[in-house]
Amino acid sequence: MKNLVFLLLASVLLVLTGCMNSETVISIEKNGSGTITQTVIFDEDKKKSRSGEFPEAKRAVYEALTAEMGSGVELDKAEYINEDGKYGTLIVYKFKDINKLRFSTQHLFGESAKDKPEDSFLTFKLRNKKKISQLLIRIPKEEEKEAKKGEAAAAKSEDTKTEEQKLQEKELMKQVFTGLRIALLIDVGTEIRKTSASIVDKKAGIITIYDMNYGELVNDDEGFELFMALEENEKQNTEKLLEFDSMKMEPKEKIKVLF
Repeated sequence: MKNLVFLLLASVLLVLTGCMNSETVISIEKNGSGTITQTVIFDEDKKKSRSGEFPEAKRAVYEALTAEMGSGVELDKAEYINEDGKYGTLIVYKFKDINKLRFSTQHLFGESAKDKPEDSFLTFKLRNKKKISQLLIRIPKEEEKEAKKGEAAAAKSEDTKTEEQKLQEKELMKQVFTGLRIALLIDVGTEIRKTSASIVDKKAGIITIYDMNYGELVNDDEGFELFMALEENEKQNTEKLLEFDSMKMEPKEKIKVLF
């Protein structure tokens, strides 16, 4: 799961041209139905591109992803947000049975995950016993080969850079990641009785799978240096990064929730 730090960044860099706050909430009812609500807020520079009707071509992209997410998933909303000084997109999916849901990090960015192995999807098992519901959440395993391949390529590239190029790259990275946050939350809609989750608001019924505030991180000198050194010692530096309040990630691959 820790390699998700890299994988999220790779996905973001493909679509990002300004600061972005992305929050995805998977809301679950006791009967197993629910919604996936993704709210993406951009800075004001994106105002013009986030107005008017949502393009049919873009809607079709999100519609196509429902086939990968499991039986009974359908696109409910795809629209622009342009109010109260906020500009962005709102994507909402509905699902009939959480047990059939398969959700990938790539879906957050409107990208297909059809070629990904089964264990790279976030999956759920819900059981209802009288007045208590038990939810098992399986979080994707680390994608070792993909991350290692990226590290090797980055290390090779780093060797050829001058000190001036490295300094310019650092300043560029600060500009790119200022204001960037990506979060994935699970909402069970009621108070949680008991859970093995590490990051949880029991009263609100919210479990955090990850909440990565890169904007806060790069404005912390120590955090920024660790962030820039990820390629040198990925495992050690990632563990140190996750000690920062701005970088939250569930360390377990399986968690249980009673509500």
